[in-house]
Amino acid sequence: MENNNNGDLHAPKTEGVFSEPKQRQIETVVKRLAKFKPTKIAVEWPKELNSSLNEEYQEYLKGNFVLTSKEVHQIGFRLAKESGLNEVFAVDWDKDLPGVPDIETWTKEIDSSIFNQLNAKMADVTSGIEKAFNDLSFSDFLLEMNKPEMYRLNQEINMKLALVGTGKDHVGAMWTAHYWHYRNLLIYKNIVDLLQIEGERIFVLYGFGHAAILQQFLQDSGLFSIETVSDYL
Repeated sequence: MENNNNGDLHAPKTEGVFSEPKQRQIETVVKRLAKFKPTKIAVEWPKELNSSLNEEYQEYLKGNFVLTSKEVHQIGFRLAKESGLNEVFAVDWDKDLPGVPDIETWTKEIDSSIFNQLNAKMADVTSGIEKAFNDLSFSDFLLEMNKPEMYRLNQEINMKLALVGTGKDHVGAMWTAHYWHYRNLLIYKNIVDLLQIEGERIFVLYGFGHAAILQQFLQDSGLFSIETVSDYL
């Protein structure tokens, strides 16, 4: 929702977040999500910046902070306040790792038909996300993004990215195993670390690209009973 340059190959451009209709829709969504009764809210924000994030949240509770278009603010802060929570929890990890190739850079030097096909498909998916955000209510947009078939599509793209490379240079597999899976495993661990008392109800707010793999990790752990946004919207 922020439209920032976060390094993603394809990032949807969303408009009208601060329009009166969209703001009313976001407020309605937050009230519905509050029925989940979260005890903690985990957000896509660098874990090492948790303190500064919560300084912003405390200022928001005091009425001194103007929400930006970031979903961490528009949904995370609002839901935390609506739920009577004193803090939010940053659980993201996203850093460069030695030996992990940049697929986009590699494919600029070596033509890859697999990557070219995936690149075109990702562009179509991104265009569809933009259209859904602009055409649908915010509630319907979230429901659309969290459909099982959208999760499967995202996983399909990631697994095909793992095939990019040559007989000697397995850049796709290296990126998928040593960055993508590693990053999401660390996010998963950070979420698990929030389990402090019996009956924790953790609301996880994350980007579309992470939804399927994080849900898989959390489900497979046997530590969680998973509920989805469709249960509340």
